[in-house]
Amino acid sequence: MDFRRDWMLQRFEEYGKSLRRLEKYLLWQNCSSPIRIENDQLRLLMDRIAHVHENPVREGIVDQPESYVHSSARDYTGISGLVAVKVVQTQGFFAVRRLSAN
Repeated sequence: MDFRRDWMLQRFEEYGKSLRRLEKYLLWQNCSSPIRIENDQLRLLMDRIAHVHENPVREGIVDQPESYVHSSARDYTGISGLVAVKVVQTQGFFAVRRLSAN
């Protein structure tokens, strides 16, 4: 499995170089206000996870986040996803909020 990891890191690095950025690996799109989420900011972290999970719903690809086969939202609902994901333990925090239910 290391060959895939190395291949992906190489692609991220090449993309970062193509943008002439200081970042060695660029996974997320550039934005004007990047943020760092610290370990004690559970609510903010869960909000960002929910935002990512809702992207396929907002784009009209699926009706529910866990229906998107490439999403870690599946792991948060107890369905095994395509990639091994470490689910953030919420410890009493009410799971990932569902924007599509609003």
